[in-house]
Amino acid sequence: MSWNSQFEEDKVPLSGPGDAGWVVEGVRLLRQVRVALGTGYNVVVTEPWWGEALL
Repeated sequence: MSWNSQFEEDKVPLSGPGDAGWVVEGVRLLRQVRVALGTGYNVVVTEPWWGEALL
């Protein structure tokens, strides 16, 4: 099952705690995409739960 297919609104911490495991997996996937694309691309996220400061 793909990570994105597991999305439900309560997964992201909008009005509650969200699903920490799902978010951690999303951050891991975001890092992998950035590495795979290399320096020629800039993947930008705007939601704070992706921990942009940590990437």
